[in-house]
Amino acid sequence: MNGRPWLSAVPWRTLILGVGLLVLGFAWGWFARGLSRNEPVSGTVGRDKRADPVLAQPGGNEADQPLSPKAAAAEVTAEAEPVSHKGVPRSAREVLEKMLAELEAMDPARVDVMVVAGRLQQLKDFGEEGSQAAAEFLRTQQDISFNMGMMPRGRGLPPIPSLRAGLIDLLGEMNDPVAQAASLEVVRGTASGFELMLAARNLERREPGSHREEILKAMQEIINSPQFKDPKSGSASDWMSRNVVELAGYYQSKEALPRLEEMISGQPRMMASAAMALAQYPAADQAASLQRIVQDGKAAKQLAGQPWLLARFDLRDAGVRQTVQTLFSRDMNEQQREQVLSMLGNQRNRGVMMGGGLMRTGESSSGNSSNRARIEGALRFLDEISPSLDSQKLRQQLENVRGNLQKQWNANQ
Repeated sequence: MNGRPWLSAVPWRTLILGVGLLVLGFAWGWFARGLSRNEPVSGTVGRDKRADPVLAQPGGNEADQPLSPKAAAAEVTAEAEPVSHKGVPRSAREVLEKMLAELEAMDPARVDVMVVAGRLQQLKDFGEEGSQAAAEFLRTQQDISFNMGMMPRGRGLPPIPSLRAGLIDLLGEMNDPVAQAASLEVVRGTASGFELMLAARNLERREPGSHREEILKAMQEIINSPQFKDPKSGSASDWMSRNVVELAGYYQSKEALPRLEEMISGQPRMMASAAMALAQYPAADQAASLQRIVQDGKAAKQLAGQPWLLARFDLRDAGVRQTVQTLFSRDMNEQQREQVLSMLGNQRNRGVMMGGGLMRTGESSSGNSSNRARIEGALRFLDEISPSLDSQKLRQQLENVRGNLQKQWNANQ
């Protein structure tokens, strides 16, 4: 004991506890190393050796053996297979099914159009598969109306009133042959003016003029149907479907002119849409139709009651100006004349936008040449009506409008 003074200073119980802890630590380290040797390799978790011929071989440890081509292909396929995470649809058809279920669960008078818009965006994200799902639903001829909860669109475009219209509108954003074929199917089968407008727009964007005859044939069938001619019917009172007549103006269809004149003269609900369509025809056609219309005193009064329409016609043409002057001096009161002058005073960016998103060639809202043409026509009209004005207020307004138009003319040089 005298030879090991440090050992005699350590209590024997403390010495035994320390040795015990050292042995336990060594044993735990040895056990952990054994566990790490048997840990499965990443990528093979859950694979059964009995079902895998590679792993069933003697010494076939997962860490030592490569995957067979068949097993590797199976794993790649499994990884590539779409998986639904937290309700994310795995296919375009599933998107459509979810949207239909959501719409059926909603109050028809309180449709959440933002939910619909989100589902339509998901369909778009599926690309051609989304177009195929939309086409399949459209073939069923089913529809769900949004009623007052219509889906808003871009500035100057009418909102979307139903699921079918939303899907047709979506096809216009899809750049694939399935979408084009589906739009053509709508043209050939729909009885809705608004659906025809949307489908025609889709086709024109990709293949301008290629389907003109089929589109005009479908339009003629719709606007000549008894339901469309009846002002009490849904198709004639639906302002979005009424815009279908603008297709006649877009294509400048000679065959549709008599029907447009009939609408302007005898169908008050259709007058504005039909007049907008007529304003897109060549000036000679505008002049001839307007002259026939104003011969009917009742029709002339109705047209005079919409002063904003008259500013849409091509006032560069002498025949158009003469007819508008007749309406201005014979059929309008002073307030209506003020409105005409006010409308003529701003010809800037007065492009003709179609209800379904079509734009007449040469009528670009930013085209300087078309702006100058409208300004020129307005100035000629003012020069010709100036001597006949007997109201000091109107004469002063005319001079103000003339000065404003001259500034716009200079700005468009």
